[in-house]
Amino acid sequence: MAKFGYCTASRKWRVVAISFMVALCGEFKPCAAQEFQGYTVEVVAELAEIKDRRDVLAVVPRNTRLFVFQLQGNDWALVKDPDSDRQGWIATRHIKQPIYYGDDEAKLNEINRLAGEQTRVHARKRWAEAVRIGKKRLELSQQLLGEDEAITQDAHNWLATALRNTGNLDEARPHYEQSLKTAKRLFGSHRETTALALNNIGVFEGKVGNHSAARKYYEEAVTIELKLLGKDDPELVQTRYNLALACESIGDLPAAIEQLNLAFASRMKRSRDSYPSATLIKETLEDISLTHQAAVRNAVVDQKLKGELRPLSELIVGNHRARTENLALPRPSDFIQRLVD
Repeated sequence: MAKFGYCTASRKWRVVAISFMVALCGEFKPCAAQEFQGYTVEVVAELAEIKDRRDVLAVVPRNTRLFVFQLQGNDWALVKDPDSDRQGWIATRHIKQPIYYGDDEAKLNEINRLAGEQTRVHARKRWAEAVRIGKKRLELSQQLLGEDEAITQDAHNWLATALRNTGNLDEARPHYEQSLKTAKRLFGSHRETTALALNNIGVFEGKVGNHSAARKYYEEAVTIELKLLGKDDPELVQTRYNLALACESIGDLPAAIEQLNLAFASRMKRSRDSYPSATLIKETLEDISLTHQAAVRNAVVDQKLKGELRPLSELIVGNHRARTENLALPRPSDFIQRLVD
């Protein structure tokens, strides 16, 4: 899942009594002063637009921290676009939690810069460089913000992925575990961040051959994404595909077929150029279905043979010999659900 660069600080909280108060619902209730310096706000909407007078400058996801400078009435806050130096307006219903960062702006900007650089080297698969940047970003985040902060959780996640791709699996594991632990503590099952952390540690467990653990993580991620995103979301399709492969690896072919059928149906409804493609899902489904068919055939034959293996005195009576009846075996197509046009 792509991440925007962002700044955050939770180490220093200050009550902004003169300026505004945060209601329980998370919206701002401005009182007197409208100018702010040294504060950030958190995006609480799934996606929020930052606009100037005519255009959308940026679309930022939930959990993004933004520098805030001014409030206009009860509806709009002037913030900084996290990917540029431009300022724009965001609806106050999409933000909450004013956080004071005071004199730490330079360090926060460096964390933000490293996050953007890390994203770029990940895209180019320059994993050794990604590890170097990731360790520096995580160290700064831990020093300035501590562990109980979304940006530190995200830094663990990115570093773990870079370490996994360089083959440093023992070093990657604690970062995956810490990322998931913090995500669950901060967000529970109410944010996509937790589902992403579950999916990533599932990939890791599959990489080291622990497919039963991978299945458990994927199943939990599917539950969260189904609730938050809907059954046809591309993120859920990818998680279902990962879950199917984990089920196949531990021999639960019916469960794998079920997940692939669901993934294929969703991909056909919302066809787009993303992983896994409809073609890949279909080919995997057909392969696993054939394997399942062969397993069922062998099981039926074995069961039939066990029933025919009687004592020799019972098998041969005069000229009569026991015979094996023709077996009606299922076809591969019986395991692929028909999709309703």
